Amino acid sequence: RAIPFVRTLLAVALTLLVIAWSILFSNPGGILIAVAYALPGLFLALRRPGQPLSWLPQLIGLGLALGTTVPTASREALLVGEADTLGQLTAWGQTAGWVLFFTGFLGILLTFASGTLAGGRWRTVSLVLIAAYALIAGLMLLAPSIEVDVPGQPASIPMPNPFGLPLLAQVSESTPGVALLFPMLLAGEVVAFVGMVARSRRSTGLERLQYRWLGSAVAVVVLGILVWMFVALVVQTDLVLLPAVIIGLTFPAIPIAVVIAVLRYRLYEIDRLVSRSIGWALASASIVGVFAAGVLAFGALLSGLAQGQAVATAAATLLAFALFQPLRTRLQRIVDRRFDRPRIEAERTLQRHGE
Repeated sequence: RAIPFVRTLLAVALTLLVIAWSILFSNPGGILIAVAYALPGLFLALRRPGQPLSWLPQLIGLGLALGTTVPTASREALLVGEADTLGQLTAWGQTAGWVLFFTGFLGILLTFASGTLAGGRWRTVSLVLIAAYALIAGLMLLAPSIEVDVPGQPASIPMPNPFGLPLLAQVSESTPGVALLFPMLLAGEVVAFVGMVARSRRSTGLERLQYRWLGSAVAVVVLGILVWMFVALVVQTDLVLLPAVIIGLTFPAIPIAVVIAVLRYRLYEIDRLVSRSIGWALASASIVGVFAAGVLAFGALLSGLAQGQAVATAAATLLAFALFQPLRTRLQRIVDRRFDRPRIEAERTLQRHGE
């Protein structure tokens, strides 16, 4: 009985640490995404404490909380190595956080959906990746210097690592820098993802549904990152919280998918969820296109009138509003026939019996 109690206490303590650290030292976006992983991880750890996958979302949440830390020390103090203990810890926490982040995702990719490493040749690949990650993590966390993101600075600044090993300092010239080590972590993620795709192609039954949940969640996160990059780098809006909200709404898809896959709750809803998501996305994109075309068309027709542009915008808005529901219904039927065919067949069977 002591082991389940200790696991529960550890899960709660880890979640409280993530929440407290992110609130105290992180930015708004960091708070959103860290909590979005920590809370589902806590729920899963309480329900399935013996399942290794239960703890990985919390590890990722801790990594996000640390990785988005805003250092408490000034830029000048960091550069000369004269920051106080808290300033050094918050600066080092950025590097430690992203190491934990990538490690947590590597664990999910290598052990999903059973919670254990795959057999055969992929087991050897998994062990090599784990060993490589351990080596890279050690080099990043204990290197003589680390890169720190400071608010107001266009690029990261190097600072002496408060936890650097003297042994690595002696061979610093041959030690790979962070600029090279981070791509190595990403390369490991790609290899692990290829292995997961290979396992999913061989899966059947409930296991295939588990992989489909995670695959759909990854697609949502990738879409969120692309939209975030577009808003942050191209649109460059003054709404500071908008990129954070985009990430906060899409990043939780992965821990939620892991929770559903491990608990095997409502796995068969994936077809309907994917169908509805694609339907709404296509309808939204179509309506945006209708609105843009309407503004241009009505603007050209009403160019000679006073307030012609305002009238054109209003007319295009009314047109888009009127077409949205019929267009969404039509597109949804088309998408359902491709992605939610079991439900369509069930409805047809009920109709035939009803007749």
